[in-house]
Amino acid sequence: MVFVLCAAGGIWRGRGGYCYKTYGLPSGSYTSSPTIRGSPAAVGPSGPATPSSNLRLHSRKAFSLSFLFAYFCEKMASVKATFITILLAVATIGVVAARDIPEFLHICQTNDPHYEACITESIEHLKPYLKAGVPEYNIPSLEPLKLKKLTFTPTSSIKVDATDIDVFGASNFQIKKVKLDFNTLLFLVDVALPNIRVEGKYLLDGRLLLLPIRGSGPMHGNFSNCLGACKIQVAKFIDQDGEEKMRITDFKLKVSVGKGTLKLDNLFGGEQALGDVINSAINNNFGLFLRELLPLVEKALSDAFQNIAGNIVEQFAFAQLFPGA
Repeated sequence: MVFVLCAAGGIWRGRGGYCYKTYGLPSGSYTSSPTIRGSPAAVGPSGPATPSSNLRLHSRKAFSLSFLFAYFCEKMASVKATFITILLAVATIGVVAARDIPEFLHICQTNDPHYEACITESIEHLKPYLKAGVPEYNIPSLEPLKLKKLTFTPTSSIKVDATDIDVFGASNFQIKKVKLDFNTLLFLVDVALPNIRVEGKYLLDGRLLLLPIRGSGPMHGNFSNCLGACKIQVAKFIDQDGEEKMRITDFKLKVSVGKGTLKLDNLFGGEQALGDVINSAINNNFGLFLRELLPLVEKALSDAFQNIAGNIVEQFAFAQLFPGA
């Protein structure tokens, strides 16, 4: 046990001298020859075993075990240290990577006299990445932009539920105006959307001119010359690592539509003639439908864009995104 403690405590490191001298054992090297058990009948290399030779044989055996134990402990310590080093390296790499500004984000210096023009160019550069999505930064693709459900009542007697809505063309936005106020942290962005196409499913129930209207199936919409005015309020906060970051606290989008058409398939169980009449009535009174529909669309789009923008900005320090602000 003395030798085991000596080896485990790191006193012996392959020479054995300290343990020999400390515990009164002769120094020297030992081979891995078979150990001879000490007993009155045991015979040593040069004659019958004596109590003294038995003690030396037991000591040799104990030292051999201590040697193996020390070797095992040192190897295990080395493996453990290597494993911990690898974990720390991986963790460090992950932290550094998470805080690096990615290539698709072009940063503008806030003291640039043409700062807002720089921001416009930076957003334009971002468009292809928004179109395809960037999964490693939790940014979904804008093509299509997915909306879950919209419920609207264009008249008091008609109710329409739209679900599984895919919006195509959102990534083709054009920046018209950018204004940033770092005192109030209020950002204003005006965009144009030349063409928007909508695909989804609908469920309609109601009456039009005393005529019962029911139907469910695919729906198709096309909208052109759309304009959007974004009002984005942000706020600074300190994260758990003590780093100053920003989050979007409010995102409001107002939309205007130049022209549009809407078509509902499978009205009246697929009765083509009646379906055409209802679709014509909808499009001849498109402004009425749009007035009811737009607030719901604006809310759905605002929530979607706030989530997308928030996924980007909350991953980086405020000073990284707006150096000098």
